[in-house]
Amino acid sequence: MERDRRIDTIRGLLVAIMIIDHVGGYLKLATAQTLGYVSAAEGFVFLSGFVCAKVYGRYLDNTRQLLTKTFRRSFLIYRYHIAVALLLPLLALLIPPYQRSWMELLHPYDVAPLKTVLLDLVLLHQGDYLDILPLYAWLLLLCPALLLLVRRVGAVPVLAVSFGFWVAGQFVDPMQLIASSFGAQYGTGFFNLISWQFLFTLGLCLGISGQWLDRLCANKMMLATVAVCCLVFFAFRHSDLAVNHSLLVDRSKLPIHRLLNFCFLMVLLRQMLQNVPRDFFVPYVEYIGRHSLQIFSLHVLVIYLFRPVAWRMDSMFGEAGLTALSLVIFALSTLPVYVYNRYRQTSSLLFRQGLDSGLR
Repeated sequence: MERDRRIDTIRGLLVAIMIIDHVGGYLKLATAQTLGYVSAAEGFVFLSGFVCAKVYGRYLDNTRQLLTKTFRRSFLIYRYHIAVALLLPLLALLIPPYQRSWMELLHPYDVAPLKTVLLDLVLLHQGDYLDILPLYAWLLLLCPALLLLVRRVGAVPVLAVSFGFWVAGQFVDPMQLIASSFGAQYGTGFFNLISWQFLFTLGLCLGISGQWLDRLCANKMMLATVAVCCLVFFAFRHSDLAVNHSLLVDRSKLPIHRLLNFCFLMVLLRQMLQNVPRDFFVPYVEYIGRHSLQIFSLHVLVIYLFRPVAWRMDSMFGEAGLTALSLVIFALSTLPVYVYNRYRQTSSLLFRQGLDSGLR
């Protein structure tokens, strides 16, 4: 299957936005839910489902291979998450100044280290910025069942059941309840799995068959209505109306206004991409998308390492200091991955050339 470089570019842009949003500064004014009540996380989860349909949908005739491929990818994401999650408290122990700076963030490790590590391993404890990768790992495990169900009963029944789970997620978070039973200081992070699975399922269903979306976009009146709705969400998001914006911006349960806002934007984005060739890409941004797992994992580590610096930059220089720091963290999160992969490619090429020379 020919790689769609547009998707890698969009995914790279979403990862870049996440990095900037996690640090702050003036750049965040242009990246933090700018288009309405939608963040980069919604786009990334939806796109993950879409890509999974394209990549793993090829193995629907071989269930064993389908399960093997998705499990390996999920386990790879799990390993990256665990590596970062366990490295952070280890660094805090090895570097005394960090113990003070990270005390609040790493409090459970200080109180009950063994219990916290065990809960980390079973994904029942996730610290700041450490909740997206587990969400993605769980969704990948769900991927084979969704693909097989869509093939057997169709996309509409699968989406209906998925939406039912989304509704339940507005009232309860089972994973959070299980985690909190071990202590109030434990939690599964920001994202309610049974709510957010709907975006993944929606992306997966569209990745398998998007004919109904094609028909929707062909209706100019419907497309104009969607565009107007997007403008309303945008205007309301940036208005000075006396509303509880903190409630509207909250995304943990993926409330209905955020879900609708995302779906409307997704329709417009799909329409715009119709006129963009598959081989279109933005240099380096596409590279971030191709290596999003490595870069996202590294950025979490870099953010924690710079946490004491961020506090000082914020107190001394305010938003300007955080802006400069966000650029530094962005560079340190992306460039090492680029250098490492270039080194691996060069080493592999030299090895093959040496092997060919020896065979001659």
